[in-house]
Amino acid sequence: MKLYDKVEPYIWLLIICSFLYFILPISVVSFLPKYSNIITIIFVLVINVIFSFIIGMINTKKKGFSYVLPIYIGLVFIPFSLLMYNKSTVLYSALYIVVCFVASLITYKYKK
Repeated sequence: MKLYDKVEPYIWLLIICSFLYFILPISVVSFLPKYSNIITIIFVLVINVIFSFIIGMINTKKKGFSYVLPIYIGLVFIPFSLLMYNKSTVLYSALYIVVCFVASLITYKYKK
């Protein structure tokens, strides 16, 4: 089985993650440069965590439990964290993995 076959079902989710992790924060910071520090903290600690939780629930409800999705969600954040923020924000990718995994487990348990 090729890597593309494993990633293909999650392409749209990864594109949405890329938009949320990179394009949306840049556009908001460019419109409000005075509040750039607050906006980046809100994105890293609140919006991305909520997104990881919701996307884990939705994907598990539609396609069933998958341990691969949380890993993809966390790995997509790593290049954007190095580009936009600093090296210390790479640790938040582990938080996104855990949050998405927990959301998937909760949804899988209550789906039965």
